[in-house]
Amino acid sequence: MMWRQTSPGHDRAGPEPESGRDGPATGPGFEPVLSDCEVHFLYWFIQGSIMNPETRSRLRRAWGLCERHALAHLAVEFAFRNGWVHGCALLYEDLMGRARQAFERRVPVGLWLALGLRQTAPCLMCELGFGPHSPTTAPVEVLARGRQTVGLQAFARSTEPCWRPAVCVRCAGRAVTAQSPRCRPHLLRDLLTRQPVDLGTQRELVVSIHGAVGRYSRSFRLEFQGTDTVEDRAGLVAAIGWCSGWSAWLRLVMGSKV
Repeated sequence: MMWRQTSPGHDRAGPEPESGRDGPATGPGFEPVLSDCEVHFLYWFIQGSIMNPETRSRLRRAWGLCERHALAHLAVEFAFRNGWVHGCALLYEDLMGRARQAFERRVPVGLWLALGLRQTAPCLMCELGFGPHSPTTAPVEVLARGRQTVGLQAFARSTEPCWRPAVCVRCAGRAVTAQSPRCRPHLLRDLLTRQPVDLGTQRELVVSIHGAVGRYSRSFRLEFQGTDTVEDRAGLVAAIGWCSGWSAWLRLVMGSKV
């Protein structure tokens, strides 16, 4: 099993720096900074738009949302649902199931696997033009609540010992080996550039994440409430990081400034 306890201070190397993100902070170390329009869109998105068949198809082809908007989606749902993030859990159980199928259905050769992991649609929110400076007219109380991150940060830190082993080494700026965990974008890049990758280790990571996030998703059902563990909750974090990348998530947890 991938999910194992490590010391809370283990391997706290920072992510690779990125540029082009500025604006007022929305909480201690919160990244990304959400524009009014992003908060307002996601507020309506979590009310039911995410379950629209056409939207779900788009999310599958794009492997969720881009790194920025994947974190924003979880943050806003966490803020408005008081931690009841069933929508995110269902989405990422589905996406990790797709990833598992890509490993199991294709010949374990890099370029063939890359075909199954490639993104065939852009991030829905980016395509609609939502970014750090997108304005909108929305109730002040909606915008304020959508930017609350205290609960999400507590969730991140309480599950950190379990999701830390899944962090992509390239996102974290660490030394890379063939066995090192990768997120999907970096795994895809390494496969296409024929870098050494242990596909067996990567498959084990995907299977483990899929199992954990699946158990977490199931725990929202009435008959299974209370059955989730810290490892299961960490599965949602690992699934989001695997699908879209870890850099923004690491900034949120570590409270570093970009």
